[in-house]
Formats: sequence, C-alpha cells, structure tokens
Amino acid sequence: MPANTPVSTVRRLSLPRPPSDRTLLIGFYEAVDATSLDGDTLGTVRVDPAWLTKNGAALTLAAWLGADRELTLFLDAPAARSCHCR
Repeated sequence: MPANTPVSTVRRLSLPRPPSDRTLLIGFYEAVDATSLDGDTLGTVRVDPAWLTKNGAALTLAAWLGADRELTLFLDAPAARSCHCR
C-alpha cells in the first residue's frame, strides 16, 4: 500500500496460480516505496497445494490494514472457503 494511505484500508490483487503440485509462497515487506530495494520483511504466507487443488479457480489476495497497523490477509477463490492469515 502506498505511503500516506488512510487506514483502515483494503487492497485486492489477483494472483497467478502455481503448478498444481506446488505450494504458493507469498512474502510481505515494508519499504519506502514500491521500487525500493531496501525493506523490512513483515512475514510470509504459505498456502498448501491441497487447498489450491480443492479451490481450483482464480485467486485474489485481499490485504486489510487496520487503524492499529495490523495487517490481515485473505486468500479467496470463487465459491471457496477463504484462507485467513494474520
């Protein structure tokens, strides 16, 4: 999310699917701007291949940043149960 984004806010991003037998690994970092090479790692999220196979559709990652600066992530596939990560 860009600097000076008002909180609470939600951003959504379409994600490509990995090959069916692979884990989806997403890394999150904080940086001065989107092109910066320096940044602090906030964490990673791993999505099991079984969940990806069971929920075989387009993937959307929703990142919610609350007023308390807590980042909450949801991985959605249409007609699937969300994968909620904190």
